[in-house]
Amino acid sequence: MKRKLMISLLVIGIFSIFYSANSLYSSFYYGNPQKMIESENLALEYLKKEKGYSESDILVIKGKYNYKKGKGDKYEGFIYLKNDSNKKYEYTISEEKVLEYDVIPQKRDK
Repeated sequence: MKRKLMISLLVIGIFSIFYSANSLYSSFYYGNPQKMIESENLALEYLKKEKGYSESDILVIKGKYNYKKGKGDKYEGFIYLKNDSNKKYEYTISEEKVLEYDVIPQKRDK
């Protein structure tokens, strides 16, 4: 009986260690999915308020996580606009603000 209990505890312990290590690995290399969505939403609000775009003018906003960046600047992404779908505009989030790598043009009214 003691032997079965010890084997069971050993298996549970090994599984727990593996699961914890996998979780730490995932969060370090792939980031927090909710923060990625928040960065996409920040970029969308930035495009609406600062640049004058509407949601229908935006083709894609895709957030990503860069574990190599410094503290606080790990979430970034790219934007494709409908009027210029061949150009990829990159941005980063720093202190809850959108910083443009590529200058995103103001929307031109037609």
